[in-house]
Amino acid sequence: MSGKKLLAFNLLGGLAIWWLAGQQPSAPSGPLSVVVDPSHPPRLEATPGELTLGPTRPNVTARGTLTIRNTGSGPLHFRVETSCFCLVADQPVESLAPGAACQVELHFTIPTVGTEHKEVILLSNDPSEPYRRLPATLVIAP
Repeated sequence: MSGKKLLAFNLLGGLAIWWLAGQQPSAPSGPLSVVVDPSHPPRLEATPGELTLGPTRPNVTARGTLTIRNTGSGPLHFRVETSCFCLVADQPVESLAPGAACQVELHFTIPTVGTEHKEVILLSNDPSEPYRRLPATLVIAP
């Protein structure tokens, strides 16, 4: 680990998370650098626009689905990121032809009781909104 100290090791529903000294979850990397034909722009549509999962119990994974659709006339390139290690997105593809759609599976696991507010971040070559944040809420009951 080249000089970095292991601060904590935590198992959350089978997901191992390593926290290293001086390391924090990375910030979203920014819009994708893909050339877009201005006469045929892609358009990213995401439904639902806000995710609410649960109620669930501590350390029990709540699951949800986000639909990504290209309503534009050019190829859509996108990446799904999250604001926390506790929220994982399984993105099946990285690009969609005009009119195509895909399902992104979301897995949200929290070890404590309460309500957690995180974000799903969509980065794309959609010129009208290359960076979009969707609120994601998980309710954890005792």
